[in-house]
Amino acid sequence: MIHQTLRIHRQKQTLWLYKRADWDGFRSEIDPIMQELAERDDLNTEEMWNTIKTAIINGMEKHIPRKTTRQKQRKPWVSASLERKLTKKKKLLRKSKKRGWQKVEERYQQLKKETQREFRREHNAYVETLLQGDDTDTTTTNKRFWTYVKHKRSDNAGIGTLRVNSTLITNPKEKAEALNEQFKSVFSIATEEIDAIKDNHEPKKTMTPIKVVEQGVLAQLLRLNPYKATGPDDLSPRVLKELAHSICAPLTVLYQKSLDTATVPSDWKKARVSPIFKKGDKYLPSNY
Repeated sequence: MIHQTLRIHRQKQTLWLYKRADWDGFRSEIDPIMQELAERDDLNTEEMWNTIKTAIINGMEKHIPRKTTRQKQRKPWVSASLERKLTKKKKLLRKSKKRGWQKVEERYQQLKKETQREFRREHNAYVETLLQGDDTDTTTTNKRFWTYVKHKRSDNAGIGTLRVNSTLITNPKEKAEALNEQFKSVFSIATEEIDAIKDNHEPKKTMTPIKVVEQGVLAQLLRLNPYKATGPDDLSPRVLKELAHSICAPLTVLYQKSLDTATVPSDWKKARVSPIFKKGDKYLPSNY
């Protein structure tokens, strides 16, 4: 059953206004910092990455305007005209309850049936085009699909109530911890058989040392999709791409140092994990 209630999610959000950014000023300020950093050899990978990240974030706050907003998120299949009708329906309902007029009640019931039909029709049409997809523009198709999934979730975390040891868990943080414990319990580690193979077989060939070159790092930075979301490090692909020529030198040094010392910054060990329901009872963490 499709519910035609228009749910509005009012989330406080910081929006970076990239179109109004002073990119030239940003690059001019960060260039000498990055050049000096690329020539230093006294920093470990953690220190070097934090210096790069801090310089970029400080530059963002200075050269990119931003605003905080509580944005209304309309369901992706609801058109502007249908949204206006749904808003009008709500007003009629409040007016009918307050005044008790028969004509208002009749108008409300008529508009309710009308919006229900339109809601189902627009939803079905949206899903149909989503399933058909567009082979020539997979990026847009994927974005529309995940937008649809986000609006069909049961809550902000996308996970309903879980049960652990006969206890029901509804708090988002506690649900995340329960799922984390489940994932940890099934994670594979090196076995004794693998260790034995390592001990009894010497490598016949030594891998050629990997050399990270600045041109390669620059090419990868320029290939970034500027419309992708930020990761746990809070650095937008749009910013990294705009600053590609400025930051490629210190990043090259950092990547090479990471390979040579077999160490990575702590930020690179973080990830956003999205549990996906498999089958069975939805309240069991083991079914994700």
